[in-house]
Amino acid sequence: MVTLEMTQALSELNQANYQAVMKFIRYLLSTQSKPETSVVDISKRFGISQGKLQVPDDIDFCNDEIADLFGVK
Repeated sequence: MVTLEMTQALSELNQANYQAVMKFIRYLLSTQSKPETSVVDISKRFGISQGKLQVPDDIDFCNDEIADLFGVK
């Protein structure tokens, strides 16, 4: 059913939009076939702010204040 709807939608596009959609589809298909190799090598990082930053134990301590700033609550 989806294939029929997609085929119909593609057939109704003008040439420029059809080419753009096909280029996007080719891109999506090419990214699916590549294996996940997103390992980050952190051995060469250097810490220019090492020891200068303080991270609180509870990062959610001011959620209510932030919600008020955005008008959410």
